[in-house]
Amino acid sequence: MQSEDPLRRTVYVRPPKGENVLERIGAEPGSLLHAIKPQYGHSDAPGYWWQTVRRWHVEDLKMKPLVLDPCLFYKINETGLQGIQATQVDVTLGGGDEEFSALDATKV
Repeated sequence: MQSEDPLRRTVYVRPPKGENVLERIGAEPGSLLHAIKPQYGHSDAPGYWWQTVRRWHVEDLKMKPLVLDPCLFYKINETGLQGIQATQVDVTLGGGDEEFSALDATKV
């Protein structure tokens, strides 16, 4: 799951050496690349990642974060607990009934 949001500030990056990135895209040697979305390792990336994860759980899966631990999400339906997911760093672990599991699998 990658961030779906564009960067809120202007970020330029140097392409990796030895990859011929500039040549492959037809850019002049020594050019910088304009980043439009957060990248792993960028100082703002964790905030964007968390925003995307939270949006997926709350808006798409209709889950609620636990008050005491906002990294633990749950979903209750008329028969009881339908699904639960816990997020730590960049790993999500969870489970649920067949309906919830099918909905959760749409993002994979």
